[in-house]
Amino acid sequence: MNAQLSQAPKRINPTSGQTGRAENQKHYAANYSTPDTDNQYLSFSICRQAAHGKWESIHRALGIQLASTSHTKHTACQGCGGKDRFRVLPDYANTGKWFCGGGGDQQSGDGFSLLGHVFGWTPQEQLKAVADYLGLSTLDNKERDKIRAIAEKQAKNLLAAIAKKDEQARRDSVTEQSPLTQTH
Repeated sequence: MNAQLSQAPKRINPTSGQTGRAENQKHYAANYSTPDTDNQYLSFSICRQAAHGKWESIHRALGIQLASTSHTKHTACQGCGGKDRFRVLPDYANTGKWFCGGGGDQQSGDGFSLLGHVFGWTPQEQLKAVADYLGLSTLDNKERDKIRAIAEKQAKNLLAAIAKKDEQARRDSVTEQSPLTQTH
């Protein structure tokens, strides 16, 4: 197969005329242009858990320079070239979630899909790039299971904290509405 055909398409930013990759990050295009078929343990779920809370640094390292990580600020989109149609969502730091108005062709997604939006990478290329940045590509199954267990424990603790807050809010609302606590 021709090596040029296996390369990820390079999306050119119409505003700057550049490919969107920082000059010092060009090696990523070569390294992440083909799926990692040798590593049977690489999965989105493991990678997503390991990337939780690290999306800003992941995107910067891979060549996406966001003007703002405030969800209230609309900025230029490196993917489509729009001047004010892009913004990150409130949980961007944790999930990488973003939104682009796209001139009527709205798009949104997680941290992986932003790599596809900006660089035109396939899901396999997105996974490999993030996994390599996080150092997951060299882990064996035992190490990945350890990471998965830690992530599952963190998720369980987060759900417990949410349930506790929900229960407290429920109790507070019942107390406020109780006819016994109202004064006339």
